[in-house]
Amino acid sequence: MKQRMKLERFAVWIALGVAIATPGGANDGAPFDPADSKSWEVPLADLFDVDMEGSRAYAAGYWGMVLRSLDRGATWNVTQTPVERNLHAIDFADEMHGWAVGAQGVIIRTTDGGDSWVLQIAEVDDEFEGRITIEESLFGVVALSKDVAWAVGDLGVIIHTSDGGTTWQRERVPEENFADTELPDRIFNAIEFSTPESGWITGEFGTLLRSADGGASWQGARQLEGSVEDIYLIGMANAGEQLSFACGVGGVAIRTRDGGKSWSTLSVPTGAGLYDIAASGENVIVVGDRGVIFTSADAGETWRDPKRPQLFNWLQGVDYGENGRVVVVGEKATILFSTDGGASFEKALVESPKAARERQAIMLLEMGSQEPPPAR
Repeated sequence: MKQRMKLERFAVWIALGVAIATPGGANDGAPFDPADSKSWEVPLADLFDVDMEGSRAYAAGYWGMVLRSLDRGATWNVTQTPVERNLHAIDFADEMHGWAVGAQGVIIRTTDGGDSWVLQIAEVDDEFEGRITIEESLFGVVALSKDVAWAVGDLGVIIHTSDGGTTWQRERVPEENFADTELPDRIFNAIEFSTPESGWITGEFGTLLRSADGGASWQGARQLEGSVEDIYLIGMANAGEQLSFACGVGGVAIRTRDGGKSWSTLSVPTGAGLYDIAASGENVIVVGDRGVIFTSADAGETWRDPKRPQLFNWLQGVDYGENGRVVVVGEKATILFSTDGGASFEKALVESPKAARERQAIMLLEMGSQEPPPAR
């Protein structure tokens, strides 16, 4: 079972196992030779999130990996980032300005569409310790403009910037504002805004927090039957101020049509974990464990399994683009794209790390630099 929380607490061990096993496995059982560069070839990274903006798409994942597509998701190239920590979420305000966040509070930003990335440090005021650096893992990010962004993560962390990431502020949700009696320092998995004023946060214990004032305050809005311990929410999607969706562990998907005053459970035909959800009007797509993809054209009333390549990799990111484009990303750099709104999917072409290094080395030589690009 795959979920954002366990990227740090469980799945990262699997990923590390893959990375550690790579030197031997890359040679089909041949003895590992450290002098042989092929022995050190690193496989494509797991991808945890995707965002589409105009003709571009961006995906983030394991070991600081960010991939970029300039043709609406059909082909992808590796970009160079200044980090080697897992990047759990990525979001762009437009084609040029975006953030990616991840393990141990890592934040990177681009202002040139991924040509370059800059590491940002979130230093915030703490009522007990004064000025501190956020080191909790971040699992969700949303970019509202080239200057404004929000991120959420472990231990109840909510941070935002209004100056492009030069400075960050932390928001705390009072315990009494949650719609349950669980600990306030819980895991937040996703944050979305339908307008600059209207935002949602999802997380463990069935957490659904709503802001109607641009994030200045957050209130619990969960109105569901059953115990909160039975629901672990991961993905979140808005299709306007009134229509929103969330999904999570055990095939759970929920919907509100009244801005969060009430929520209803949707009958997705799977018990697999659902790790992300995307919405465009009444059209909805959920993705998850064991290659699960289901689409709906009626806001989740009915679901269908689209035509697509057979796969069993977990899928963790999905996003709608323009003109019927949809992109799905997941395990082992799996990337699927659709040109018909999700009715069918095909595999995208993804650049290998080795090809990326060779391409970047040629670019550096053409620019007159002798410094090789860092290995990924």
